[in-house]
Amino acid sequence: MAVYAPQIATDELVPETTALTGQYRIDLRTSPPDIYIDESETNWADLRWQDIGKPVVMRRYSSLRREWEYAHEKPMPLATQWEYYNRSVHELFSANVPLERRIAMRKMLKYMRAFDFGNIGESLQELHYLSIWNRLHRFADAVWDPRGFRTLFGGLPLEKPNILFLGAGDGFEAMQLQALYPGGKITMVDCDEFAKTTRFGKFPENYPFLGKDNGSGQWKIYNKADFNIDYIVEDINDLNIRGKFDVVMSAGLLDHFPNMEKPGVFEWYRYYLKPGGYGIVTTPRLQGKSRLFFFTMKEITTFGYRELMSARQLGLYAYDNGFVVQRCAAIKAHNGVVLQLR
Repeated sequence: MAVYAPQIATDELVPETTALTGQYRIDLRTSPPDIYIDESETNWADLRWQDIGKPVVMRRYSSLRREWEYAHEKPMPLATQWEYYNRSVHELFSANVPLERRIAMRKMLKYMRAFDFGNIGESLQELHYLSIWNRLHRFADAVWDPRGFRTLFGGLPLEKPNILFLGAGDGFEAMQLQALYPGGKITMVDCDEFAKTTRFGKFPENYPFLGKDNGSGQWKIYNKADFNIDYIVEDINDLNIRGKFDVVMSAGLLDHFPNMEKPGVFEWYRYYLKPGGYGIVTTPRLQGKSRLFFFTMKEITTFGYRELMSARQLGLYAYDNGFVVQRCAAIKAHNGVVLQLR
């Protein structure tokens, strides 16, 4: 799955439109998101874990991890888990899904005529993965969900913020945040060179981020090239960054750490945040659709520890680790909290 979708020129797009490419959905509508479950009024001081339960741990790993461990006779290291994950999901994000589905269908028919049952199974699996991704990412737009993230990130008293994005991957969430508060700088950090060179490096140049114009305050469309971005390849524990940031954020990072290690993740926020700055944490949302997705797509998505949690569980983790939860919500496929130091 390595065929890239054709790009749509930004000057053909205006706010309030939505369109499909072979790769993703464009959503420039300013209407409220399809799903926004606001948990911000939760009394975190009175909330107890026995009231909301604990996150669900996805315990089934990709067979590629088992094969690696068999070949190397040791557990797969965390850095290798991220390398496998980044390469696998990039195949989905970069695919021209309608074209890839047609190719997979033709291959399957060819193998059926030849009674090649082994390759029939592989083609069926590829077609199954593409169909799930087509529904989830292109049609439902649940992975990037720009209206959901704009609502979650919007309305903060930020002006030209300097943003630190930990575990940045393709960088989507930080670019959407910067579009809402343009003029600052994004420092992205990931331990995998592939995340910088390929996931971020090949992020669609013309993907339109709807944000605000600094001068007029009106809606304005930005592209990747409009942002001031520095991408650092380094383990977060080994970072040597001077200075503090207006925003420290992560997307799908906290859920890869078991409970005993979560305080260390929140320490990263505490260390890098300016006084009065904002921490933003998003994680995959605990719901039936998410559990089914990660179970079905485990060969591509699950190479190490992974949790699914609710928005209130995410908020309580933050509160227990010394943060004020200013905003807490669930959107299509994610939870998000906006935090400040307590």
